[in-house]
Amino acid sequence: MQLKDIVIRIETDIMDEVAKAFEIATLRGEIRILSTHWMNKTKNLKSQLKKHKRTDQELKKRVLKLEFCLRSCHPLVPELRLCTLQPRGMQCSTRTHVTTNDR
Repeated sequence: MQLKDIVIRIETDIMDEVAKAFEIATLRGEIRILSTHWMNKTKNLKSQLKKHKRTDQELKKRVLKLEFCLRSCHPLVPELRLCTLQPRGMQCSTRTHVTTNDR
């Protein structure tokens, strides 16, 4: 093997290593970009989840209030039905004293 062949082989090896190093640097840059993207995406999703949890809690509270109102009004339903059957202007004999004009 001549010196010229050795030099060409070494140059080729160096160029291959430089190309690999460049490819690695490019991949690292892409990984940094993707990592930043997914970190921002994760932060955004966590924020949305927190907002949805707050909304969920508020809705649960509203449902509980409505259920309480329904339970507290439930005993009055039969009395109100009786009142609606009374002739116009007459007061109910029940404790609510609702007339048909009050509806």
